[in-house]
This record gives sequence, structure tokens and C-alpha cells, in this order.
Amino acid sequence: MMPIVSKCFLILFLTGLASRSIEAGCEYTSYQQNVGMFSDANKMNQRQLRSDEACKEWCDQYPGCRAAVISPSYWAYRECFLVSTSTITKRYGWKTALKNSCNQDCGYTSYKQNVGMFSDANKMNQRQLRSDEACKEWCDQYPGCRAAVISPSHWAYRECFLVSTSTITSRYGWKTALKNGCNQDCGYTSYKQNVGMFSDANKMNQRQLRSDEACKEWCDQYPGCRAAVISPSHWAYRECFLVSTSTITSRYGWKTALKNC
Repeated sequence: MMPIVSKCFLILFLTGLASRSIEAGCEYTSYQQNVGMFSDANKMNQRQLRSDEACKEWCDQYPGCRAAVISPSYWAYRECFLVSTSTITKRYGWKTALKNSCNQDCGYTSYKQNVGMFSDANKMNQRQLRSDEACKEWCDQYPGCRAAVISPSHWAYRECFLVSTSTITSRYGWKTALKNGCNQDCGYTSYKQNVGMFSDANKMNQRQLRSDEACKEWCDQYPGCRAAVISPSHWAYRECFLVSTSTITSRYGWKTALKNC
């Protein structure tokens, strides 16, 4: 007969496994009640709540997401918030599940001096420089960020730029830290014509179409993105949709590129 203590340990162990995201292998604390205060600067994304578990699974799709935060039950439509810090404080009615460390640390090269030329198309974001290290840490919060680039010291307010390519060339006074390779390059199928039907539950994001290639590159910035889907040419403003499933069915006028892995 198994001792009572061993039985209790087994129950606790299995309960812990239940809070694990199978897809990403990340573990979470249980939801902490009356905890949910965070800065707007740390809000990565939000959407209507589907379930407590789905909120954590959505957090797993964002490197840099450290907490799944859920708004109070008295809201007409409860929301799931993805937050880039584990410093979440008290907030009545809210609840928070913190992610335990699980993301692979890619690491960076040292900052290379006089390197900082990149295309505007590769600029993901920018903000005033806080520190060299903080610029790299901010890059870690963005899937697809390949380089942390810092403007020259003679600028009145130096800037940190997040860049989606590691092809950064010479630029006097600038400096760049490249992220070491750790993301698999899956590649895509060619765009399949008249394919584009997917569930709203699988829509990760959308924006106005820039180009077919840019739609795929944007998909690469989202772990869990499985398809780049483009709306028909008769739309006044064509859209690029990021989709979390490769099960995309027929839809006249649309086209879809599936990720190969």
C-alpha cells in the first residue's frame, strides 16, 4: 500500500503537470486571486477571454510573455491580457498566472561599434534608450527580433531600435548586438490560390497587406503562427492574417502560404 504522504505528493505532482502547456513545455503558477496590476508599457496584447487555460496557451505563443492576466468576472466581457513582466501587484477581482522560466535564451553578440544600417521595413519598434542591456532585453520580448541597435552618443536622446534582420551594415557612431541563432527557419509553401477559410479562434493578428513576402515574415515573428493568409484583390485594402492552424480550407479569392514546420 502506498503511504499517505506519497499519495499526497503524487496528487500535487499531477496537479502541477495539469498547469503545463503541452505545446510549449512552459509551466505556470496557479491563478493568483486579486492580483492583476501592471503598467500599460508591459501589456503585449489582449483579447476576449476564452478560458483560463487558453489565456496561458496564448501567452506561450509570445516569447517575452511572463504572465497571463484575467479581468474580473463582473466585466460584461472578460479579457485575457498578456504581460511582459512577472511583477504583477494586487488588483481586486483580477487574477494572474505567472510563467516559470522556460524560453530558450538565445544570447547576443557583444555590441559591434559603427554598425547600425537597416531598412525601415525591418524596424519593429523603437524607444528612448534606457541602457545597452535593457535594449537587448526589450528585443527578447518581440518574436522575430534579431538585433538590438543603438543610435549614436551625440543624439540628444539616444534610441534603442528593435530590428527583424541580422543583416545590419556599417553606420558611423551606431552600435548593434545581434541575437544568436536559436529560431528554426521553417520556410513556407508557395501561396495556394482560393484557400483562406479559418476560424476566428485561430486568428492571431491582422494588418494591412504590405507584400506577400512581408506577410510571411510577419508570421515568423509569432511562435505558433502556421499560416500567412491574404484577403482578395477586390478588397479596397487587402489584409494579411496570421493564423495558428495549418487547416485552411477553400475560400474564393483568398490565398494562403503554410509554414513547413
